[in-house]
Amino acid sequence: VERPLIVVSQLAAAGNDVILRAEGGSINNIKSGKSIKLLRKGGVYILRMWVADSNGKEKLVEVVVDSGAEESVAGPGVFPGVVVPSAMSKSGRKYRAANGTRIPNLGQLDVHFRSDERDSVFPRPR
Repeated sequence: VERPLIVVSQLAAAGNDVILRAEGGSINNIKSGKSIKLLRKGGVYILRMWVADSNGKEKLVEVVVDSGAEESVAGPGVFPGVVVPSAMSKSGRKYRAANGTRIPNLGQLDVHFRSDERDSVFPRPR
């Protein structure tokens, strides 16, 4: 996995509306009304996430927002936190990249981050 990818259908399942437009877009939480801006770079929608490591040092992670993928993915170590087994990882489900490369399913975690606008969290859909 070269760049982390977050799936629109999972964002929607977690209570968000996702708007994709020619110039960019947004993720809007239905309950809170909070909104996070998306950038558009070369035809790809990007969510800028400032993620703190265990020492509090922040790093910028640019995540691709994908409306056609089935699962959100990130390489090992991209996001801090404890990865816990998911139903899919316990079943041994693996994925394939567009070029056919196998991608193992290592589990799941909640990602706490600061966007350019405010603090946020994308929990796993329950």
